[in-house]
This record gives sequence, C-alpha cells and structure tokens, in this order.
Amino acid sequence: MESPPSPYDNKMTMTEAWLQSLARRLVCRSLDRFRQFQVRLRFRHLGPDEPDVLVGQPGDEEPVVLIVDDFRFYARFLLSMELGMAEALMLGEVRCSDLVRLSCRYKTNIDAFGSNGFTTHMIRLLATLCLDKGKTLDRLRQSLISDPDEPNEVFTNILSNDMNFSSALWSGESDESLESAQRRKVQTIIDKASISSSHHVLDIGCGWGNLAIEAARRTGCRVTGVTLSTQEKLFAEARIRAAGLHDKIRIVVCDYRRVPRVKGGYDRVISVEMLQYVARHSIRAFFGEVSDLLKPQTGVVVTQAITTHKNSSSDTYAESFLARYIFPRGHLHTIHELLTAMNDGSDGQLEVETVESIGPHYVRTLQHWQNNLETNWLSTREALLKTMPDADEDLIEAYRRRWECFLSYFQAGFRTRWLGNYILSAGRPFSSGNRWRVASTSEPDRAIDTFLTRDPAAV
Repeated sequence: MESPPSPYDNKMTMTEAWLQSLARRLVCRSLDRFRQFQVRLRFRHLGPDEPDVLVGQPGDEEPVVLIVDDFRFYARFLLSMELGMAEALMLGEVRCSDLVRLSCRYKTNIDAFGSNGFTTHMIRLLATLCLDKGKTLDRLRQSLISDPDEPNEVFTNILSNDMNFSSALWSGESDESLESAQRRKVQTIIDKASISSSHHVLDIGCGWGNLAIEAARRTGCRVTGVTLSTQEKLFAEARIRAAGLHDKIRIVVCDYRRVPRVKGGYDRVISVEMLQYVARHSIRAFFGEVSDLLKPQTGVVVTQAITTHKNSSSDTYAESFLARYIFPRGHLHTIHELLTAMNDGSDGQLEVETVESIGPHYVRTLQHWQNNLETNWLSTREALLKTMPDADEDLIEAYRRRWECFLSYFQAGFRTRWLGNYILSAGRPFSSGNRWRVASTSEPDRAIDTFLTRDPAAV
C-alpha cells in the first residue's frame, strides 16, 4: 500500500511554486529595463489562457516575442542573462521570434542591465530549478571540448563551396553570391601579403585548404598549411589533388607551436580567423612564434581576426555563451590587445603595415550561413547521427540550437560593433618589404586611429 504524501513534500511543492512565481516577476522586472524596445512574454508553460505580459519602453519597432515553454528559463536567465538565455534556447525552454533583434537591443541597452538585486541565498534556491535538464548541456559542452573536430558534412551544409569559415568581403551588389564575396576576401589577403612564385607561405589554421589552393594557383608559390583537425587535412588534401597542386601544397596536423621549420624561414605567414582559438595569456607567444618562423629581413604576416569591444572584460568573456560553447579554449581579443601582442611578442620585429576593418561585412556572411543551416538541416542531422551514435534527440536539437544561437549572437555583435573583424598586415621594421606602413605597433592607439575601413555601405 502506498504511503500518504508527507507534509514535507507539500512544503517543497509550495516552495517551488513560490520560487517559480518570484523568478517570473524578476525576469519581467529585468526585461522592463529595455529603452525604446519592448518584449512580449508568452507563458506557454502556464497554459494557453495565461495572458501575455508586455515589458520595456515603447519604441518604433514591433515587440520581440519570447515564448516560455519551461519555468526553468527564469532561473537560467536570472543567474546569467546572456548565457542563461542561450542555454534555455538550446534546451527548448524558451523560443524567440527574432533572436538577432533581441540580442542587438540587449547590447545597446546593456548599461541598463545591472545587478538583479537579490541575494546569493536566493540565487542558490533559483539554481535548484535548473538541475533536471543540465545533463544535455554538459554532454554538449564535453563533446565540444574533448572532440572539437566537428564532421566536415556540418560545414559543407553551412558554408559556401569554397569552405571558408570566415567573413567574406562584399562588393555591395545585392545579388552577389557568397562564393564571389569569399573569392574577393581571399584575393585581398593574397594581395596584402604580396605573394610571389618564389615564396614559401605558411598558412596557420588552414581549414579545408581554400586559401592555400588559391595562393598556389594564382601565384605559383609553395604553401605549408597547418591544422589541428585530421578531418580538415583529409578534405583539403583531396581538393589539392583535384586541383593538381599536390606538388605545391603540404598539409600538416600540428599546433602552431610545433610548425615544421624551414631553412631561412618562411617568406609569408597567413592566418585567417584562428586567433580566437588562442588563449589570452598565449597571444603574445603566438606572435613570437610567427616572428621566429618568418625570414628575418623580408618576412610578412597577414592575419584576419575577430575582435571584441574594449569594454568586454576577460572575466565577462569567460562566463559567456561564446566561451562556453563556441571557443571553449580560446578568447576574443580586442584590436588593441592584438596590436600590442604583435609588437611585444615579436620584440618589435613585426611592425604594422595595414589595419583594415571589415566587421560590417560579417553580418551578410552570417545571414547566408544561417539560411544554409536551415535549408540543409536534415542532411546535417544525418551526418551528426553517424558520427555521434550515442546522441539522443535532445542532444541533436541542442547542437542545432547552439548553431542558431551562435549565428544570431554574432550577427547582433557585428551589427552593434561589439564584435569587429580586421585584416592586419605586418612586416620587418626598416625592411624594403614594407610597402605601405600605416603606423607602428609601438603606437597601437595611433594604429587604430589610422586604419583603413571598407565602406560599410558596400555591405
């Protein structure tokens, strides 16, 4: 015979109901801080008859709708607003009608979102609401840390055929394809590096080999590409053979600190959007390695890098969605940090020649990737199930929503300029190879003031 429910069980149920109600009120109060922007909260977890709540101050645009399907969303959001929102989205606890717009308005109103004003004890109580579904996120994050080598099929379904996982450079024509814009970006990097047929080029973080192939095809140079991914190496080598360039290009699986040395040094070093995978404490050492790998008199480095806003502290980044689920071992540096690290890490032996801002071009690139993700999801899902045989539906869905959050958050970051994207070139000081010096990295602020900027209107 079943025992009657204990008074303690009833007490816990009442406590949980009270915490849920409190958390909901605190979320409404927090979102009410939006200026010139409103959010319509729809509480589906309370039933279809529960009225919506409109929070924030009226503006010129339609409110974004947040549909709350699980009360655990409230606790996640209150414990860590941006990260909590992302985790709730990945778990299906909340849905958003326009995540890009919501993220943009959060960034532009961020000074209004301070402390929620409740105690550590209350935070612990609220945290108990988040425990049930945490295993899915733990499994997702563990898979990203232990095996970051995601299936090639994921990227073939998201990227353009050239397989460039970096911002394109758009002409401004509304009907331009992503492939065309990526070709322009690759040509820009080749031009900035002034690569010739006699050069040996090192491509750090070569990915699936497109830049290496184009550099060898267009200039006749030799290329050594390095990657941490065995899957990328195999994919790149197949493309290199198909292009008839196997005698010009070699792909090596290794860390940048273990790059094969060549007698006299490499003529050029290229690195496209891999610096976000270099930890903050290692970025100076990275440029020290680059300097050591280059020819001492005529070496040139060109790097394309994602950057973050100067007000984004290291502690804030460490607890962000990007740090936890996108770049778990890396760091988004500021442009000032990169310029300083280039100078200090090389002991002044790398001097800036050009600094070009192309951040606005990333928005359109991300929009193309997001469309491809949605269009090709069924094929991507099949590829994931083959490489993750133990994955259940919750994990696969969390993986998809992680990509959606990443692409949406990045769009918002570049729209609001909380994120930037720069192409930097540097050469040896006093070298005849320095072709258009703008400013020295010993004067990083001046270098920033005098950078070249692609016209955002062209995007």
